[in-house]
Amino acid sequence: MSVTFDIIFQKGQGKKLPRSFYTRVVKETLALSGIPFLSTKKLSVSAVATDDAEMRKLNRDYRGKDATTDILSFHEY
Repeated sequence: MSVTFDIIFQKGQGKKLPRSFYTRVVKETLALSGIPFLSTKKLSVSAVATDDAEMRKLNRDYRGKDATTDILSFHEY
Protein backbone atom coordinates (compact mmCIF):
# COMPACT_ATOMS: atom_id res chain seq x y z
CA MET A 1 0.00 0.00 0.00
CA SER A 2 1.26 3.44 -0.89
CA VAL A 3 -0.10 6.28 1.23
CA THR A 4 0.38 10.00 0.81
CA PHE A 5 -1.31 12.49 3.07
CA ASP A 6 -1.59 16.16 3.87
CA ILE A 7 -2.42 17.66 7.22
CA ILE A 8 -3.81 21.21 7.30
CA PHE A 9 -4.03 23.18 10.52
CA GLN A 10 -6.62 25.96 10.53
CA LYS A 11 -6.90 28.79 13.03
CA GLY A 12 -4.02 27.44 15.13
CA GLN A 13 -5.74 24.12 15.75
CA GLY A 14 -3.72 20.98 16.37
CA LYS A 15 -0.35 22.65 16.73
CA LYS A 16 0.05 21.47 20.32
CA LEU A 17 0.76 17.97 19.02
CA PRO A 18 3.67 17.15 16.71
CA ARG A 19 3.00 16.33 13.07
CA SER A 20 4.33 12.82 13.76
CA PHE A 21 1.30 12.23 16.02
CA TYR A 22 -1.11 12.88 13.14
CA THR A 23 1.02 10.78 10.81
CA ARG A 24 0.78 7.86 13.23
CA VAL A 25 -3.00 8.29 13.66
CA VAL A 26 -3.56 8.15 9.89
CA LYS A 27 -1.33 5.11 9.41
CA GLU A 28 -2.84 3.20 12.34
CA THR A 29 -6.39 4.01 11.25
CA LEU A 30 -5.69 2.66 7.78
CA ALA A 31 -4.00 -0.44 9.20
CA LEU A 32 -6.94 -1.17 11.50
CA SER A 33 -9.62 -0.51 8.88
CA GLY A 34 -9.72 -4.14 7.77
CA ILE A 35 -10.70 -3.17 4.23
CA PRO A 36 -8.94 -5.68 1.94
CA PHE A 37 -8.48 -3.35 -1.04
CA LEU A 38 -6.21 -1.04 0.96
CA SER A 39 -3.27 -3.37 0.44
CA THR A 40 -3.35 -2.96 -3.33
CA LYS A 41 -4.23 0.70 -3.78
CA LYS A 42 -2.43 3.98 -3.77
CA LEU A 43 -4.14 6.19 -1.22
CA SER A 44 -4.27 9.89 -0.63
CA VAL A 45 -5.50 11.14 2.73
CA SER A 46 -6.10 14.76 3.70
CA ALA A 47 -6.83 15.80 7.26
CA VAL A 48 -7.87 19.22 8.53
CA ALA A 49 -7.67 20.31 12.16
CA THR A 50 -10.13 23.14 12.79
CA ASP A 51 -12.29 24.70 15.49
CA ASP A 52 -15.87 23.83 16.52
CA ALA A 53 -17.45 26.69 14.58
CA GLU A 54 -15.87 25.62 11.29
CA MET A 55 -16.63 21.94 11.97
CA ARG A 56 -20.27 22.82 12.64
CA LYS A 57 -20.42 24.68 9.31
CA LEU A 58 -18.86 21.76 7.42
CA ASN A 59 -21.22 19.27 9.11
CA ARG A 60 -24.21 21.46 8.18
CA ASP A 61 -23.04 21.94 4.58
CA TYR A 62 -22.15 18.32 3.84
CA ARG A 63 -24.45 16.32 6.12
CA GLY A 64 -27.35 18.66 6.79
CA LYS A 65 -26.74 18.44 10.56
CA ASP A 66 -26.44 21.77 12.36
CA ALA A 67 -24.13 20.57 15.12
CA THR A 68 -20.43 20.15 15.68
CA THR A 69 -18.80 16.73 15.37
CA ASP A 70 -15.37 15.23 16.01
CA ILE A 71 -14.78 13.75 12.57
CA LEU A 72 -16.12 14.16 9.04
CA SER A 73 -14.89 11.69 6.49
CA PHE A 74 -15.29 11.51 2.74
CA HIS A 75 -14.13 8.74 0.46
CA GLU A 76 -13.67 8.25 -3.21
CA TYR A 77 -13.19 4.90 -4.88
